[in-house]
Amino acid sequence: MKKLTIKSSIFPRLIILGVLLFFPQFLFAQSDGDWTLFPASTQYPAYMLANIPLVGIGTTLPQKTLHISHAGSGKGGGLFNPAGLRLEEVVGIGANTISSIWDLVPTAIDGSLNIESNSKALMTFSPKGFIGIGTKSPQATLDVSGDGLFAGSVGIGTSNPVSTLTVNGKITCEEVDVIVDVFPDYVFKDDYPLKSLDEVARYIDTHHHLPDVPTEKEVIQNGMSLGQMNHILLQKIEEMTLYLIDMNAQQQRLAQENEAMKQAIEALKQPSH
Repeated sequence: MKKLTIKSSIFPRLIILGVLLFFPQFLFAQSDGDWTLFPASTQYPAYMLANIPLVGIGTTLPQKTLHISHAGSGKGGGLFNPAGLRLEEVVGIGANTISSIWDLVPTAIDGSLNIESNSKALMTFSPKGFIGIGTKSPQATLDVSGDGLFAGSVGIGTSNPVSTLTVNGKITCEEVDVIVDVFPDYVFKDDYPLKSLDEVARYIDTHHHLPDVPTEKEVIQNGMSLGQMNHILLQKIEEMTLYLIDMNAQQQRLAQENEAMKQAIEALKQPSH
């Protein structure tokens, strides 16, 4: 078929829309009041596309290519039969039939637009510019009720995330869980090479930072992970605990030696018989 021309007066516009939706291999164009059905591969004047009519469902004054309207209230009115657009696919025969239903439904009460699947609201667009996922009452630009899964990097306050989640700003939270595979309890093992305080003092004099701790320049330039920071801090706390234990043992020995010396001095003071 090269083309089929039909007088517009006997060709309802709704049928035109149906052909466009369900037979994408055909195209309509209008010239001199007549409608012509072309195979999609046919070359035709571009100006004809500008004459595609406005189709109204529920309105005699359509404002867009497809304008669906429904007004009313009460039984049989807008609250029970709202305007909307439904896409449905049914597969199978009889009892083995399965279907997928998607609805695009406006709500006159709050002016929102809902995307529903099998009568379940999935996404809501509010007239305030808010988008709700899993909620019909979004309270922010993006309001998500449920879990989220992101396959790539996410940036908040930045368009150039450098890690899985990059936040350019302040984070306020009640709790942070850091998962680690090494914990610095190895400090308490007998073979741990604990430096003496003299060695630590000499290291600080030379490098101006503690052993096993990144320098100020490195941290400012590269940052420092929360897990690494906590690991190093706990390692140093455990090392200081060992130093304190050793100092306490030394003090106890000094106290015992001092007591022994006091007793020896008192014995010398006693008159000999």
